[in-house]
Amino acid sequence: MLHLGVHDASRIAWMVELPLPEKGVRKMDLSVSLEIPAHVFTDHDPWSRLQLLARLGSPDEEVKPELLESTDAIRRAALAAAHRAKVRRRELLRSAVNRARATAEVDWEELERDFERLLEEALAELRRARDWIGKPRAEESFALARERKLAAEFLSNQVIELVSRVQRAVDHLVAARRPVEESMKAPLRALQRKLVRELAAEYAYRKEQGFPSPSSADPVELDRYVSRVSSLKKHFQEILFLQIDSEHVDKRLRYFVSTMAAILAALVVIPLTAIATGSHGLGGLGFGLSTSLLIAVLAYGVRERIKEGVRGWLTSRAAKVGRRTTLSIPPRASGEGQRVARVRETFSTRRIKQTDPVHPDLPSSLPMTCLRYQMTGVVGGELREPSSHRVKLVFRYDLTPIFSRLHDPVEEVPILDESGERLAFAEAPRLYRFPVEARLFDGEKTQAISGKLLVHKGGLVRIESNEPETVPLLDERVASLPAGMMGRR
Repeated sequence: MLHLGVHDASRIAWMVELPLPEKGVRKMDLSVSLEIPAHVFTDHDPWSRLQLLARLGSPDEEVKPELLESTDAIRRAALAAAHRAKVRRRELLRSAVNRARATAEVDWEELERDFERLLEEALAELRRARDWIGKPRAEESFALARERKLAAEFLSNQVIELVSRVQRAVDHLVAARRPVEESMKAPLRALQRKLVRELAAEYAYRKEQGFPSPSSADPVELDRYVSRVSSLKKHFQEILFLQIDSEHVDKRLRYFVSTMAAILAALVVIPLTAIATGSHGLGGLGFGLSTSLLIAVLAYGVRERIKEGVRGWLTSRAAKVGRRTTLSIPPRASGEGQRVARVRETFSTRRIKQTDPVHPDLPSSLPMTCLRYQMTGVVGGELREPSSHRVKLVFRYDLTPIFSRLHDPVEEVPILDESGERLAFAEAPRLYRFPVEARLFDGEKTQAISGKLLVHKGGLVRIESNEPETVPLLDERVASLPAGMMGRR
């Protein structure tokens, strides 16, 4: 799978999920390109802006209760339950949104019944797993009992997330169908009451178990809750994290390149100096001290110039190789380390010409800079009884350097009020649109996603896909301009 989206206000993100082969290796080729106007692009070190996270895919097999005899087994069982709920949630939301978009006439009552049925199934599965994984066992160690309690809290967080994501999807669906139809109001109210009841029931369970829960809009309390949820998620996903070992090829060849450059410079300068001074040296030609020093300085300068030129040429060639990265399972998670993938990463920038969108029929064009990231390599090769059947790579790239060259995020547009007798100004967003494309070859087929990255001076907004109905997003969130960015006065 290939996903493309906006991670936050400053970083674009793409994610790759590949199946691990049972035997041998699987080839992969990933490329992501972003076209930025030449007058906006600033030279920067792309490697310092790239963040790579790698982990195994969450297990999805249900574990028998009698097999939960270690903390890692409890973690895997909790992750499997959360993953199954996440898959069901995505199917629920995708099905509902597609049905609502399919036609202008929608049977909202039937859609609401399907929503409730799928929601009840997902919540029942999560709560069932929460109860039997978190149920204390007789005569077990303190570490196992503590891990079970953490697993129950982790799955309770998944219940809250499921309810909130469904509500977000409903809000987005209502916003897309404005003005709200009369046939929508009653089913939406029923679904809203259902979500409120489920959330209230989960908060009651958390209070009974002593889990932290937000009881008000107090920023301090909410911050503690969010931090707890994030820490708990990292605690359980720790057993899936892969170790990333990266090495830049130009750093490996730095000393070799310097030595070769010095040797080549010496091979050129020393013979030329011998030819210029004759067999008896500078004294044999009758040169004075000043002339001898001048020739020595020129020879040294020529040698340094040749050395730096050769070093720069060799370094530029080595930089195109990029860096070599190995992904492996840490010894702690599997008893001994296992290599999962070996890849080569490269960055390249080149100047291109884009057709003028206002006059595509004219020969005029706009200068653009294409920033391209590519990863090629193989997945698998040394796996022995893998605990997961997938590997997930998450990339985040920071585009902060370009924000300083953008104009203000809003423009004032003169409009007439409703009476048509008074002039008013409306604040319209000033957005830049950068073409972006991601392409993945997984050894069997190629998947591609393309669209426009919407950017303003305050940060990244969202990606407008060229095929919004079929392109997957990183999650169900809908990015938009910050509240208060647009208004009328």
